[in-house]
Amino acid sequence: MLSEFTHLRSCDPVVTDGEYAYVTLREGIACANSSNQLDVLDVSTLTNPILVKSYPMTSPAGLGIDGNTLFICDGTSGLKVFDVADKLEIDNNLLDQVTDFIPVDVIPIRAEKRLIVTAEEGLYQFDYQDPENLELLSDIPIK
Repeated sequence: MLSEFTHLRSCDPVVTDGEYAYVTLREGIACANSSNQLDVLDVSTLTNPILVKSYPMTSPAGLGIDGNTLFICDGTSGLKVFDVADKLEIDNNLLDQVTDFIPVDVIPIRAEKRLIVTAEEGLYQFDYQDPENLELLSDIPIK
């Protein structure tokens, strides 16, 4: 192990662009955590990760990243798309938000600019060529 970053136990993923890591923490008994937030860590020096900033969230779960575009599944606040070029102003750079479902996980398919989103209501596929205007391509309801 090169290093570690300590926080309360969490259920959620970590994604990185190689220089920064994005970590979500979600409150609840199963997650043994008391906060809902996105943490941004500078991991450019692997032996010394540094917390850059934390952002409040509703109930974050799955994450995905493609370049400076970060996708966050944020419970009843839906699927959020952020421009993360400025790590200190992420909350002011919301590009799009889809609130028609409660997302659980997101997988960006970078080569095709497609998102696969799992949700409580089903499976969704979006085009994100224009991250400010996600385009729903298909959905498969789960009953």
